[in-house]
Amino acid sequence: MRAVKFLLGVLIGATVGAVVVLLIAPQSGEDTQQMITDKFESILSEGKKAYEERRAELESQINAMHRG
Repeated sequence: MRAVKFLLGVLIGATVGAVVVLLIAPQSGEDTQQMITDKFESILSEGKKAYEERRAELESQINAMHRG
């Protein structure tokens, strides 16, 4: 549970940081929208990867408990 909370905090922090940087950067609206979209997709992808890794770890632990 602590790992999930930590990962959620990292994702939220990264998202907020990215949005702040993009809003401050001097770019056109279209460029900013594209950068936000790209960053969001990147963060979402990282979150899915972390989820899958954690899920695999938990499944491995559960399987080990059933065998032992």
